Order: sequence, then structure tokens, then C-alpha cells
Amino acid sequence: MGIDFNTKELLGRWLLRLDMQKPNITLKYNIKAPIGEVSQTEFVYQNASAQSHTYEFSTSHPDLVHIPQNSVALQPGDRASVPIVLKAMDKPKQAQLLIFVLESESGKHEALLFTISYVL
Repeated sequence: MGIDFNTKELLGRWLLRLDMQKPNITLKYNIKAPIGEVSQTEFVYQNASAQSHTYEFSTSHPDLVHIPQNSVALQPGDRASVPIVLKAMDKPKQAQLLIFVLESESGKHEALLFTISYVL
């Protein structure tokens, strides 16, 4: 909404509608990571469709994980290893995070659930 500060008149307003649903979790991963160290692992993603697609990756917890290669182009049936960097934790804990996968051309999306156990 905008207001003219001189006349205190309302200039316009916006209507915002959000549709939300639980993420479509298609795969689950359990990972152990050492305490006090940055560690790297990877997951394999496959293009299961009959067409070439570019996939974009993002995370629900950028404070815990970094995805250095945040997109990959795959031919039908091709697979790619996607590296992820787990940030260092200073004490034992377990964390869950999602990695979201967006098919750029169609807008289809899914989520991968990662359970990370930080251990000595």
C-alpha cells in the first residue's frame, strides 16, 4: 500500500494471496557429519522424464548447508552427483533440512529430506 505523505492519501493497495502446502518429499537421506569440521557429501539426482531439463536446488536451512552447484542440466535418464557442504557444528545434535528441486522449464518441484547427525 502506498501513501502520499503530503496529503495522507492512499495511493494504491495490493492483494497478496499465498497458497501453501506441505512439500512433496520424494527421497530421504541420513548423513553423519563430524563435530567441529566442515564436511562435504553429495547426493545423486536423476532426470526420470523423457525430456531434457534443468534442475535448480535450494535449501530450507542455508545456515546448515551450502549447495555450491545449485543447478544442473540433464538429458533424459541422466544422473548427476550434486555436492553439498555441511557447515561445522560445535556440539552433537541432529538436524533435518529440505533440499528443494525445481524443474526450471515446467515449474514442477519436489523436496529431498536430509537428517544430519553431528557426531564425535
